Amino acid sequence: MRKIILPFFVLLFAVMFSQEKITTNDFGLHPNTETVVSKQTWANADYNKGVYIETLTFYNTYLQSKKSQDGEYITTDKYFYDIDNQLVKIETLHENSGETEMLKFNYQNGKLITKEFYLNDKLITKTVFSYDKNGKLINETEKSLEGELVSVANYNNYVNDNTFTKSSVDYKDNKFLEKRLESYVNGLLIHEDNEMYNLKSNVKYIYSTNRRLVKEIINNDEMNVYSYKLDENGNPIKIFKMNNHDKGDSITMIQNTYSDFKN
Repeated sequence: MRKIILPFFVLLFAVMFSQEKITTNDFGLHPNTETVVSKQTWANADYNKGVYIETLTFYNTYLQSKKSQDGEYITTDKYFYDIDNQLVKIETLHENSGETEMLKFNYQNGKLITKEFYLNDKLITKTVFSYDKNGKLINETEKSLEGELVSVANYNNYVNDNTFTKSSVDYKDNKFLEKRLESYVNGLLIHEDNEMYNLKSNVKYIYSTNRRLVKEIINNDEMNVYSYKLDENGNPIKIFKMNNHDKGDSITMIQNTYSDFKN
């Protein structure tokens, strides 16, 4: 059976377009949150062959680093910002192999216009972002240095800045690999259709009134249900995931620390 890892940061689907989640608000956390250490284990013995640990570090509400440990495999991300608190770079170190990755974000008049992906200091792909006359993102296209398509995403059906649809296609060797159609309402992903190698699937997401993911319905059959225990500041300290087909029930225990910084 495949062990499904659910990092803490995917439990909320705040809309960030092609950037990362970078603030405590994006993660649904208290603004004075300083560190979040989550430890995920699996209730089913077939899955519980390791522990997934994730550590998030914030300063003045902005994400500074993310460390992920899956068994013995460790990855560390560091986040860098400009004077306007725009995310300009993410550096990734795969500690076991020594390989490095880097994302560089470039802006014009406050809008993201390009994103560059580097592997071991070598530029691999470049993504270009396009906007309509009202400043809404309508397209992002990622290509290799040789001009081969890597991915294309189009944004349509805007009701407001946070309610829209996103259709995307990933390519490999200039051939269709995977296709997705995502629907967002008020900044939350509510429905997703996927197609890969002629295999189709769909997921419906349901949230609580405080915007936490509480249910995933997969192909109108399989269901993941999430429940939360919160600390006095409203941050999760325990997340339980239950699957109706016994496919990887998990418990995530979380330790939060807070700063005295006045926001």
